[in-house]
Amino acid sequence: MGDGFCGYNGAINFSEAGLMKTKQIGLLVGVVVLLGLLWGYSQYEAKANIEKCQFELQDIKVLSVKPELTLSLEFKVYNSSAKEVKVDNISFDVFIPNLIEGRAASGTMGVLKIPNNESKIAITEVKIPIKEIGVMGFITSIAKVLTTKTKKMDVIVSGKMLYKTIFGQTKGKSFSFSRELKI
Repeated sequence: MGDGFCGYNGAINFSEAGLMKTKQIGLLVGVVVLLGLLWGYSQYEAKANIEKCQFELQDIKVLSVKPELTLSLEFKVYNSSAKEVKVDNISFDVFIPNLIEGRAASGTMGVLKIPNNESKIAITEVKIPIKEIGVMGFITSIAKVLTTKTKKMDVIVSGKMLYKTIFGQTKGKSFSFSRELKI
């Protein structure tokens, strides 16, 4: 009878240990599920907010032609979401098809914080060295543009507006604009 009583005590201790372990596993699973839900929500919210931003290329100007072609790009970002949106980076490539084959230049702009229902203007410059196309190629291309009646050339700007989720993942919203640039 004493042996059975000890066995019974052992069974109680075993059950308490098992119950404790089950509680710990349940708590761990709950924390993992909660983190998963937070991660999913942060992905959704950041994307939803950035998707509500209207991003436009407002203006392109030629600032100089010598010693390199320098362009001024003016972007406008309007936030129509209910919360402030933070754009971590805007990276872009500039293409001038009738001047240079392939990408003419690349650029980036830093952090933009846009309050809800407001817009921000961001202006940046890109420099395109003449050596990229050669002096003769540059003169010929500009001459072609200048001899047309409109004296315009096409400029294409494409890239991504990048943002980070609360878990530090970088996501992006792509854009592409085409404008006629007057020389």
